[in-house]
Amino acid sequence: MNNSLHYCSKSMDNNFNLIRFIAAMMVIVAHSYPLSGAEPATFFGKHIGIHLGGYAVNMFFAISGFLVTRSFLRRPYLLVFARARFFRLIPGLLGAVLFSVFIVGPIFTQISLYDYFSNEQTYKYIFNNVSLKHIEYELPGLFQTTPRSAVNGSLWSLRPEAKMYMVLLAVGSFGLLFKKSSVWFLGFSYFLYYCTVVFFPEVFDEISKTEVMQTVSLYFVLGSLSYMVSRQIKLQLVWALALVCLPFVFLETKLFKLFFAITLIYWVFYLAYIPAGFIRAFNRLGDYSYGIYVYGFIVQQIIVSLVPGVSLDMMVLLSLFGTLPLAVMSWHVLEKPMLAYAKKKNYLAVEKHNASKDDEMILPDSMK
Repeated sequence: MNNSLHYCSKSMDNNFNLIRFIAAMMVIVAHSYPLSGAEPATFFGKHIGIHLGGYAVNMFFAISGFLVTRSFLRRPYLLVFARARFFRLIPGLLGAVLFSVFIVGPIFTQISLYDYFSNEQTYKYIFNNVSLKHIEYELPGLFQTTPRSAVNGSLWSLRPEAKMYMVLLAVGSFGLLFKKSSVWFLGFSYFLYYCTVVFFPEVFDEISKTEVMQTVSLYFVLGSLSYMVSRQIKLQLVWALALVCLPFVFLETKLFKLFFAITLIYWVFYLAYIPAGFIRAFNRLGDYSYGIYVYGFIVQQIIVSLVPGVSLDMMVLLSLFGTLPLAVMSWHVLEKPMLAYAKKKNYLAVEKHNASKDDEMILPDSMK
């Protein structure tokens, strides 16, 4: 059996939908703590410094880096790549933003509807969030008495996600993703950059404070590099178990997060491609993870508003059951149809491009 990551990634029959679904649920559980007023839960917090939701978001970025790199290398066309990324990110986001503004807002705002709809912030929330120009977290009069006033705190990660898409596209446009030597050069360069920021943060003081710096960019880049060197990566349980020990060798060093990321990403790919059988049936349900992610925070704020002092356990339970129907609707009404539309447009664009190349090859010089 060929268990290289490259060979495994050729198949669309995998467990990524299930992994992303679990990660999205992890985000909801993590947000239940601050939104209900409880203390945030941390795991190995002393050394890693991120809570449960942080692990989930990092997994999203690693998977995204891997899959979008695979997508670009299979069809390295600027318009095709941009269209695919746009229709994966924006329709679901638009649905969540409009749901917040035109359904949740009028019901839960503490000001008059006239003041709500005449307030400039209402429309800035739509434009800035959907365009990803700037993430707006508040709507007029909403959630002023809850522990957090943000309408949808989950949206923060979408800007760095879009930025990583643009970086990948820029690097790919220069042809740096197609040669092994340039791939290793990119990997080594990022490693030096990461180490510089970790060991000498004052050098990149402002950059290191941005949302795309150390954590999310690290996971996206490692996910991307994993695909580019996927022929050399073997998915074996013995390696997965051995890697568990690797981060603890660097436990008291500043490189702990780097090696923890490598271990976590390897486990994500191992669990995505190796376990088979009945577990793969989850794929037939659809990919509800994005809907859970962009609606979960809103639902939790509604719960806190309706049930002040809600217990942590009840918060988690109500959040999961309240978010899932919205995620299912988002997938079947918005995300899936828009992805199908993008896929059709991209297929036609690639076919047209290939046809024009073929025509050019067979035309005599006098007709060119």
